[in-house]
Amino acid sequence: MKKFAILSVVIFLAIIGFFATNISSQQKNDLTNAFNESIALEGQGKLKEAAALLEPFAEPYKDNYLLQLRLGYLYYLTDNNEKSIKHYELAVKLQPSSVEALLGLRLPYAKSNNWAKAEELYNKVLKLDPNNREANLRLGQIYYYNGLAVFEKGFDKAKPLWEKSKNYLNKIISLYPSDYEANLSYGYTMYALGFNDVAKKHFNAVLMMNKEDSLAVKGLNLIK
Repeated sequence: MKKFAILSVVIFLAIIGFFATNISSQQKNDLTNAFNESIALEGQGKLKEAAALLEPFAEPYKDNYLLQLRLGYLYYLTDNNEKSIKHYELAVKLQPSSVEALLGLRLPYAKSNNWAKAEELYNKVLKLDPNNREANLRLGQIYYYNGLAVFEKGFDKAKPLWEKSKNYLNKIISLYPSDYEANLSYGYTMYALGFNDVAKKHFNAVLMMNKEDSLAVKGLNLIK
């Protein structure tokens, strides 16, 4: 009788384990299906629906990096910066060395004009990936515009900021000489620093790729 009771308990636990495994497997399948459907909805331009489909999984799967990263991105696209930051921060917490998560997190901060936070995140990216194109390019642009903001107080105030801009942009130009946006930004930074010949070279490089680029044309006209 005792052996029967023990056997019954073992069988009962085995059955419970079987169903628990099946339920867990089913939940994972549901998330996989929802994730794929969310991508399809995004492709149709149904961004809010794509986010809403995944939201019920956010808490049960709060340790799922891909899910948190995608929700951060979808909420950014739908202008819900608060939720976007929440999910991107979870993704960064799950994968602290993820450059893509850090660059994702800067998106809602940049959209809300929190440039100090965006700059902080770009610097974190560069600690992980010193030659990162996006971080170097955006920091170069940030320092260029920061220089413009203080230029009315004198060239001496703006010059250190433009020098920083030059250093970041020069790294991109060295690695990707044909980079369209880097050439344009570098042209304006070098013009601001008084290197007109260098600026002209990079504005002309932009026009080689798009002869109707109005900003490159404007830059050349400034030199003339």
